[in-house]
Amino acid sequence: MTTRGNGTLTKSKVIIWGVSGGIAIYKSLDMISTLKKLGHEIHVVMTANAVKMIQPVTFEAISQNPVLTDTFEEAMTHISLADRGDIFIIAPATYNIIGKIAHGIADDLLTTVASAVTCRKLMAPAMNTHMYENSILQKNLELLKENDYEIIAPDHGMLACGYEGTGRLRRVEDILNEIVGKENGIRKGLLVGKHVLITAGGTRERIDPVRFIGNFSSGKMGVQLAKACLDQEAEVTLVYGHVQTHLPQDIRCLHAESAQELLDVLTKEISKVDILIMAAAVGDYRVDQVQSHKIKKSNTLTLNLKKNPDLLKSLNQHKKKGQVFIGFAAESENMIDHAKAKLKEKNLDMIIANDITEEGIGFHSPDNRVTVLLPGGEPIPLPRMDKYSLSVELVKLIHKSFIGD
Repeated sequence: MTTRGNGTLTKSKVIIWGVSGGIAIYKSLDMISTLKKLGHEIHVVMTANAVKMIQPVTFEAISQNPVLTDTFEEAMTHISLADRGDIFIIAPATYNIIGKIAHGIADDLLTTVASAVTCRKLMAPAMNTHMYENSILQKNLELLKENDYEIIAPDHGMLACGYEGTGRLRRVEDILNEIVGKENGIRKGLLVGKHVLITAGGTRERIDPVRFIGNFSSGKMGVQLAKACLDQEAEVTLVYGHVQTHLPQDIRCLHAESAQELLDVLTKEISKVDILIMAAAVGDYRVDQVQSHKIKKSNTLTLNLKKNPDLLKSLNQHKKKGQVFIGFAAESENMIDHAKAKLKEKNLDMIIANDITEEGIGFHSPDNRVTVLLPGGEPIPLPRMDKYSLSVELVKLIHKSFIGD
């Protein structure tokens, strides 16, 4: 009998491994070999394009099971195999296979198996940077997430096509850790045993029953940070304002609309956590008096504003020894100087700065580029990458700076 808990495998599992025709296909051989040595039963399903790149006999030798490629030759195999599987993964997953599965197209054996599996499902995209950044692909990944697929986001780096950017298949050890977790001795998460409190999205300050003062934050950076921390085995609490992205279903999420509501929630939660990451865009001002009825239209309207509380300064009053406070600085000029000033003024252990005027990053974009500052240290620039990959790099820096081995 097998059991599953917290995304880890505790005993031998039946793993259905889908292989599509990406250049990273050879990395699947190493991963399947490792999983086989760990005692798991692997069944490989290949697309026609994958077969053109590596012959099925190679996967058969490693998995020690027949490789399945043709829907008509293996009649009803998709049902019997889908029923037996504990985990279904496609790695590498191409632009084409992601699009087909996201929209319910089942025109070969792999997509047909995908339509029938009811077990845990994972997808590891690998493709050219422009293909990965294509808004259609990003929407398809969101569709898959809505249908319970776990997306193992690609890495940033030099690609086989000669581009440098996001699209490389995630490192073998990262994918294996996603599949089998720490219990099989591959590696433990960088934040295991830590409780992380993260804020995301923009606050809204009510003017009257229908109007508010807000900002352009989408919440994507904070949500991806929460996912990356969870993937590194932290206990995560996400406090969110207005967000334009899907909230993770497997993370404790608390809502706060205004800056004061956000402060109230954080003050209640702060004593329980090891790390605070303030990624939310908190409004600086609120109206001095919220109107109980809708304000009628006129040629001019004057609003009297007053400052909101400084959340980090307020939370510093509750900071305990050993707690790590991390802030964000979204700047439009003199980014490094302003970030250094905030780092000192707000008594932060780390600040993450980004230039909101740079085209294609921040707010609604799937990508970001940041510079990390630590007290007394030199700025650490990180290249542009998708927000999940960037979050993973930030988690690594947090581990290196405050946790260690």
